[in-house]
Amino acid sequence: MRLNLNPVRRFAFLAPLLLMSLSAQAQLSPDARVSLVTLYPGDAIYSLWGHSAIHIEDPVLGLDVAYNFGTFDFGNPVSFLARFAYGRLDYMLSLENYRLWVDYSWYTQKRAVIEQTLNLTQAQKDSLFEFLTWNSRPENRTYRYDFLYDNCATRIRDALEPIIGSPLAADTPAGIAFRTAVKPYARQHPLVDLAMNLGMGMPADQMATRREQAFLPLDLASIAAEARKPDGQVLVLRTDTLYGQPMPPTQHTSVPWTTALFGLALAWGIVLTGLQRTQPRRHVTDLALFTVAGAVGLLLAFLSFVSLHTVTWPNLHLLWAWPAHGIIIWLRRPWTRYYWMASAAGLSIFLAGLPLWTQGIPTAVLPLVVLLLVRSTALACVPRTGFEPVLPA
Repeated sequence: MRLNLNPVRRFAFLAPLLLMSLSAQAQLSPDARVSLVTLYPGDAIYSLWGHSAIHIEDPVLGLDVAYNFGTFDFGNPVSFLARFAYGRLDYMLSLENYRLWVDYSWYTQKRAVIEQTLNLTQAQKDSLFEFLTWNSRPENRTYRYDFLYDNCATRIRDALEPIIGSPLAADTPAGIAFRTAVKPYARQHPLVDLAMNLGMGMPADQMATRREQAFLPLDLASIAAEARKPDGQVLVLRTDTLYGQPMPPTQHTSVPWTTALFGLALAWGIVLTGLQRTQPRRHVTDLALFTVAGAVGLLLAFLSFVSLHTVTWPNLHLLWAWPAHGIIIWLRRPWTRYYWMASAAGLSIFLAGLPLWTQGIPTAVLPLVVLLLVRSTALACVPRTGFEPVLPA
């Protein structure tokens, strides 16, 4: 995200013109230094997965610039969320005052910062400088963001590989799926973790190659540290910790509040169904439960069938989150009992297939699915005369 510092913002707008002027006059000097900068995860949602940038410092030309492929225009929140859901989110390459940028990352955002000095020849430095300068032009700097395949880290990987003449890592299985790779980063945000796991379909469970792991900035830093150039030389000459104590994300072992909340809801649903065993009827709990489930289903259907996202379809959560739930639950018609029978069948299939599904299913969802099954079965038993009580007295 673009920093809310006026000097940085002014520099971000002026730097492209400055660098185009410099690149037209001179190459980088022999004293120039190129490095990969990694910001560790922050507290803001957009910063949970870390960030990568290229730093070029040339004391002869007076350059001290961070090339940041992670800039986006938040704008109107409603418009931003709509674009994000549709998959039409444009990011851009911006140029930042390096010192202000890293200072802001640590002192304001409390994010650890490491810098890896790259082992590049003069010709390779010049080629990278020319490439980044060309990409910083207004007509070239914007690209269509993709969380797994085209982001601030993969852009740097893809820029470095042709410069050094070899991939940073092999396209061999890394033994970890994309879904598993991103999970530790949302450990302190259970709702974000749940939303991502619901939205990402079966493609997110494909095994990533070591090279593809570079979509995560911390993994890009690790891959760069292990990389070798075609002549056998290391890519990273040295690694410096500029701020903080860099710590890798770890799995969250405690029970998230979302799981506990859905567990309590399931307990209440079982009690309610037991109280209604002789006279099943629709309850206010059902109105809330199935309206929410229907809303989730509508969002998943939009992500699966309408949006431009590549990892949202197929999605097995549509077996239990039916978009029609939010409408049917408000109807009092004789035929609705057959709908709830079908709903119970879909929920049963989802639960029975858990050992077989190749899509990762978050634990927090299971109590909710069982609750939907219990209440769908109860609603299928409600006498549909059209005059049965809607809510308890």
